[in-house]
Amino acid sequence: MNLFRSLRNLVAAGVRITLAAPIPWLRLAAGGGVCLVGGSAAAFALRPDLWMVEQITFSGGEHIRAAELRHLMDLPNGTLIWSIQPNVVAEALERHPWVRQATVSVTFPDTLQVEIAERTAVALLHDGEHLLYVDQEGTPFLPADFRTGAPVDLDLVHLTGMGSELTELHPELAPRAIRDALWLIHTLDERTLVPAGTISEVSFSRTGGFTVVAPPSRVLFGLSDLPTQVDRLGRLVSNGLSLDEPRHVDLAPPTVAIVRPLVSAGGHPPASPPSGGG
Repeated sequence: MNLFRSLRNLVAAGVRITLAAPIPWLRLAAGGGVCLVGGSAAAFALRPDLWMVEQITFSGGEHIRAAELRHLMDLPNGTLIWSIQPNVVAEALERHPWVRQATVSVTFPDTLQVEIAERTAVALLHDGEHLLYVDQEGTPFLPADFRTGAPVDLDLVHLTGMGSELTELHPELAPRAIRDALWLIHTLDERTLVPAGTISEVSFSRTGGFTVVAPPSRVLFGLSDLPTQVDRLGRLVSNGLSLDEPRHVDLAPPTVAIVRPLVSAGGHPPASPPSGGG
């Protein structure tokens, strides 16, 4: 075993130092090291129970219960600390949908330290009759299901038209549409054009592009060259366009923007839709 090999090497090194040291106190120190190593090896051989995993500490997890992580680690009672393979345990923990990355370290003689980097839910993807949390990288990772008893955060941007119905038509288009939608949300917020907190929905059409619903206004982006369209919106806002008033802004034409009042079927500005509504 690697540990026994290491101990054997240390003992051998201690013996060599003892034989070669011409100064008495060096011989004494080397002899003490040999005794310490030899004592540790003897303690390990005679009392393996002292090297069992007795404590596991977790940090960084907010949505995950420690019991769930322990279940994924699958360490039987009596597991010896030297038998732990941190990378293998980390891979097991990363099967949990909320875990983006897990780091496992061993502290002798009996402790495992687990650090969890969780995913951040930034949007809700409408996939047929289901809602799926989407992380900051654009990956749908967990159903948002009231039936599980877990709290569901509906106060996120809702993504529509990008679910399995789009995947069936264009398998590579749905992930790209999600990433572009998240890029739009982030960029519009970063440039203070449309605060992310005001966006209730981003819908996608494979023929029309993206519609950003930010009550009381809507902004339509075409399918290509999103950065140029964002720049065009920036110029409109700099020239006095206010999205705090009901406006429909169409940025899809290649060289112009079309701005018109946004009214309901009855001729009045529409009421603000509920979260995720359109």
